[in-house]
Amino acid sequence: METPAQKLYPLHPSQNTLHISELAAGGSLAVRESNIIGFTLTVREETHSSEAIADALEKAMNHFVRTNDTLRLRFVHSATGWKQYIAPWEYTVIDRMAVTDEKTFAAYMNKTYVGRPYWKKECVWIGRIGLLPKNGAVLALRVSHFVFDGYSFSLAHRRIREAYSAYLRGEEPADKPAPSIAACLEGYTAYAASAQFKADSAYWKKAYTTLKKYSFPAGFPALRTESAAVSRSITAEQRADIAAAASACGASIPFFFEAAVALTVHKLTGKVCFNLSTLSHGRLKYTEKQTIGNLMNTFPMFFRIEDGNLADWIGKSYMIYLENVGHGRFPAVRQIPYSWKEAFLHGMNFNHSWFLFSSMDFGKAKADTNFHLETNAREAQPYQMYGALLDVSDGKVEISLSYQKHKYKKEQADRFIDAYLDILLRMASNPNGTIRDMI
Repeated sequence: METPAQKLYPLHPSQNTLHISELAAGGSLAVRESNIIGFTLTVREETHSSEAIADALEKAMNHFVRTNDTLRLRFVHSATGWKQYIAPWEYTVIDRMAVTDEKTFAAYMNKTYVGRPYWKKECVWIGRIGLLPKNGAVLALRVSHFVFDGYSFSLAHRRIREAYSAYLRGEEPADKPAPSIAACLEGYTAYAASAQFKADSAYWKKAYTTLKKYSFPAGFPALRTESAAVSRSITAEQRADIAAAASACGASIPFFFEAAVALTVHKLTGKVCFNLSTLSHGRLKYTEKQTIGNLMNTFPMFFRIEDGNLADWIGKSYMIYLENVGHGRFPAVRQIPYSWKEAFLHGMNFNHSWFLFSSMDFGKAKADTNFHLETNAREAQPYQMYGALLDVSDGKVEISLSYQKHKYKKEQADRFIDAYLDILLRMASNPNGTIRDMI
């Protein structure tokens, strides 16, 4: 029986996408593990003991869970499928142990709690505190992806840090709840019943069914989803050149990076029309942008490579991208029926998001040396390739490429990312050149 304290909400499309991935994998532990986000928060204080730091971290984490109700979501199965409700807050005593360093502690957490927390059966987060040898502690967290996404990192880092600093001073942090996840869930329900939803549906149906010379450059994804990653970085000076070139082309900096991916695919495969899906944080309103949760979405960007001036092509492609963004709230999972025509024509490949591209925004948290956030590498992914940008310290940008290990070898991933970096820097140095010059 539903009670006011346990109002049931349906799964958000982003959560449903994760659920479908688990069903498709037949309960694979690797896929379940890929739906868990692990990270550490490391603190060192010369004037406080490790135990005192741990006390403040434990209180801060509890304050964080109390004021961000997303971390109190619980899932139940009903006659109409999986539902979720917000559970009351209860103080959690976080276990502690002596550790040598944060990396060893993170590896211990991954090994000890593989596949957990499992969203269907338990609390959506597991935390442990490691006591460092001298005046420091590490809060290691494993959080279900059903309630946490990449956008949530910067919010979580700031809010836990603020509460921790107050407790360490012997004060109480501001008792102000963050915007509720319930508003986002109700907002999607309203959107799904709106005229805009129908317009977005029609837009994507047309986009999928009117493609010409379309191809899947990478063929089938691997049946097993274990992944690895390669990475490169660019300097602050190179980033400044890229920013200037993007401005000259009339495009955003992240899109300039994505256009370079498209030219890399063209150079390595010869394909002229293909999709590179874009990862969106799925938050439109100000309150949504202050809400921790999993609200992400992906939408396709069908690139068409043409001979001619680079800046003209980027500017034209960027206008298409902006139009796509205007319809980007439509769930990726609802687009699957529209992909059938091209899937039949190209080897029954329904995963149009073979390459997912994202630009992350939690670089400041990773650069914070006093309250340092470090993410755990994910070891499985449903996409053949996942490219990500992250602004890090001193204006540098970290570029990573995750790949399915049973589809590609490391040498292939290295070849792709090195070709990408070469093309990206060519584009930055000569935005008024031709596409042929770039490749």
